[in-house]
Formats: sequence, C-alpha cells, structure tokens
Amino acid sequence: MKYRLRLYLTCIAFLLIGIPAGSTESPVLINSGVDRTKITIGDRVHYRIRIRKNKNIKLEPFDPLEVLRAFEIKNCETKGPVKRAGKEIQEYIYTITTFFPGNYTIPPLTIRYTDEKGNTLTAWTDTISIFVESVNTDDTYADIKDIKPPLSVKSYLPLYILCTAAGAGIAFYIFWQKKKKKISAEVQEPHRPCHELAMERLKALEQMELVLKGEIKQHYVLLSEIIRRYIEARYSIPAIERTTSELYQEMRVKGIERRHCSMIKELLDQCDLVKFAKFIPAKNEIDSDLARAYEIIELTKEVLKPDDRIQTS
Repeated sequence: MKYRLRLYLTCIAFLLIGIPAGSTESPVLINSGVDRTKITIGDRVHYRIRIRKNKNIKLEPFDPLEVLRAFEIKNCETKGPVKRAGKEIQEYIYTITTFFPGNYTIPPLTIRYTDEKGNTLTAWTDTISIFVESVNTDDTYADIKDIKPPLSVKSYLPLYILCTAAGAGIAFYIFWQKKKKKISAEVQEPHRPCHELAMERLKALEQMELVLKGEIKQHYVLLSEIIRRYIEARYSIPAIERTTSELYQEMRVKGIERRHCSMIKELLDQCDLVKFAKFIPAKNEIDSDLARAYEIIELTKEVLKPDDRIQTS
C-alpha cells in the first residue's frame, strides 16, 4: 500500500513540476507525408519534407532521389527557412508521378546534421505507402453497343474501287516524295558516327559557358540531353522517353557492360538532381561531370572495322 501511494505521489509531482518523463526535445524534428496515398497512373502527388531545427544546427545535403527512384520527379519547391519561436522551419515539396500501377513504398530518407557540439547525428523521414491503380475499370466497355449488320456490297462496289485507287495513288505519291527527300539528304550529308556528333555537342556546350553565366541548371539539362541522345543512337534505346532508372534497366537488359551502365546512371542521376531537386554542385563537380560525359562516349563508342567504313562511305 505504501509503495502504491509513493508511486502515485511521484507521478503527481512530475505533472505539477512539468518535467517530462522522457528525454529533452530533439534539436531536429522531421515530418514527411503525401497529399494522397491512392492515385491513378499519371496522377501527381506532392511529397513533403518538413524540417524544424535549432538555428545552430547545420544540415548536410541530402538526396531525395535515394527514396524516390520508383517515381518521376516533375518539380521541386523549397519554402523557408522561416524563423519561429527560436526555431528554423524549412519545407521541401517534390511533385512526383508514375505510369505503372501497383503498391509503392517511399522508404525513410536519411538526413544527417551537426549539432552545437560538433557531433554528427542522424534523423529519418517517415515510411509512406502509395497505391497506384490502373485507369481501366470494370465498366470501361459498358457503353459499347452491338455491331451493326453489314451493308450491301453491290451498291457500294464502284465507290469502293474508286476510293481504293485514289488511296493507292496518294500513298505512292507520299512514298515517292519521302524517298526523294531521303536520297537528297544522304547525298548532301553523309552518315556520321553518333559518338562524333556527341563529342561535337559536348564541345559546343563548353563554348556556351553556361556555368560562368550562373545557368547551372540549363547546363545540366543540355548535358543530360546530349548523353541521352547518344545512348539512343548508339544502342537503339528510346532514352529520351525513359526515366534514369528505366533507362538503366533497359541498358542492363541489352547486355551493355555493367561498368558503363553504372557510369551513365551516376551521371544522369546527378543531372536529375540539379534539374529537379535544385541541387547546386561545386565547380569542381561540374567539371568532373563534363569530363565523365566525354569518358562515357569514348569508352562506349562503336569501333568500326575497315570493311564497315568502306561500306558506310
């Protein structure tokens, strides 16, 4: 009985004094979430990361692509920092989408920071589930009506013959015009290897000096496009239409050397980070990425045999 009374009085004392039973508040609080957890393919979802921290806390750069690889990042918006009650609040909003149905999970994103004492600590975002359903439903074809009975062939036979002849003539004319244009283009501009074109485009990108003008995002947009167009021409993969993750999978399926696939993916991931997450790399990183682009083309270019060159020319 005395033990219960003592425990009861201790609890009351904690409540009156206002001392929490646990530890003090963390210097960094992170909340994350989405505006919708169930969507149709192609719909856009806003994934938010809200960081509330002490003003002396220094956050290390973090990469949202680590947890959003299953999605396409369409836009990134940053709000803050806003100072409130001695704290700094900053919010990151990523607009994401996908065109494949299924259950998706956004795993925890690791965010590291340095406290007032110089210690490196770690915090994590929440695990979030999103269900993506197909646009097809059971009643998609409910309004389809029965097929009408066939018309009489005899009454429409002359008209059918006339339309067929006219259509064949038009098709032949279009085919012949395209053939002439193709022949003309081949005469005017001989075939050139795709790696030569890619190298020229990289040199042209250097001469634009976008980095010196502060247009870093545009520099990486063009760098990504040059590499993607080269891959498309080199390996016959629709690289422009693919996300970086999809492109990597297709290159692996094609049997391209794993080291080359990894180099391409790392470069395109860096481009995506600058394009969509507003990441600004250092000058030495920018130079290194451009050098990596040259290296990728040099390593993966198609080496023609003497016989092939004679046939091409």
